[in-house]
Amino acid sequence: MKQVILFCRLTWYRAFPFSLVLLLLLLCALSGCSGQSGPYESALDKDAQKEEKNKNNEEVKRDFFAKDTKISRQALPLPRGFSAHRGRLLGHSHPDNSRAAITQVVRAKVPYLELDLRRAFDGEIYVYHDKRIGVDGARVPFATVMGDWLRRHYPDVLSMNEAFRILCKEEKGRGSLGIFAQLDMKAPESEIAEMIEEIISLASRIDRETCSITDSNSRSNVTSQRNNKFNGNEYLPAKQLGPTLASKLIFQCQEMTCAKYLAGHKSNAMWLARLHSEDDLPELLRLKPEIIQINFALATDDLIKRIQQTGALVLVKALGVNDNQKTWEMLRKKGVDIILTDLGA
Repeated sequence: MKQVILFCRLTWYRAFPFSLVLLLLLLCALSGCSGQSGPYESALDKDAQKEEKNKNNEEVKRDFFAKDTKISRQALPLPRGFSAHRGRLLGHSHPDNSRAAITQVVRAKVPYLELDLRRAFDGEIYVYHDKRIGVDGARVPFATVMGDWLRRHYPDVLSMNEAFRILCKEEKGRGSLGIFAQLDMKAPESEIAEMIEEIISLASRIDRETCSITDSNSRSNVTSQRNNKFNGNEYLPAKQLGPTLASKLIFQCQEMTCAKYLAGHKSNAMWLARLHSEDDLPELLRLKPEIIQINFALATDDLIKRIQQTGALVLVKALGVNDNQKTWEMLRKKGVDIILTDLGA
């Protein structure tokens, strides 16, 4: 019996060093002796990264699209990112499309700024969203008020001339014209072509150095034909849009008439087409817009892919209950290029 006990002790003493080495190797593998973080350290690192990421909400939103590697848009002149709805950011008291709102959007480095354009009774184009405006306690059509009256009673309402000069001055301070003005033209179909010509004419005549207009006329010399039936051939031929403010404009087409005019007469202008029905997609794609806007409900993976395969960017309007970071993340994962938002960047 003593011999058996002695044999077991000798065997244990001999095997113990090897068992200890194996145990140490196993613990080292579990704890990450190779220099990599262990499971607990990795969890702490992830928490720290998450806290750092969410510490500054503006920076998170500004870099929102930069982290995406699913789709490369380097071949296109247009960036991916947010578009400021009605030319302003929520959380601030600035009126829609006002001088203060536009200035804030430009300084926040949001890549797109939506401006709503309407004509007053005197024919001048103003930056204003609503179809009606308050006059003596009543709401009257914007098209029935005069520019002089607007300037007295609504000093925050800018003329297109003033808005473009503000963009020029703000961007000049940044050293480059980085922001794109997304122009939502609130006009009847019969007036769209004339408004496009007038916008291009004005933007092309703004001196990039002084941000002033190169001649005394605030409006173009396009003959007024607002009472005539739309006919694209009646308007000015396409212009070469050089390095002026005009090269930073994106015309927003709500209807096919606008899209056909721009495609046929303004080959150098950038424009956005709104897709109301998936049945209209083949015709829109043939016209080759730079951007196609789709409704939130239409933002399927298949439709987004079909649009982007043609080289166009996809814009989705994410407003109201859909205007939040969770929805933005979902749209970004789908490959959406531009998100129209009230919250800004």
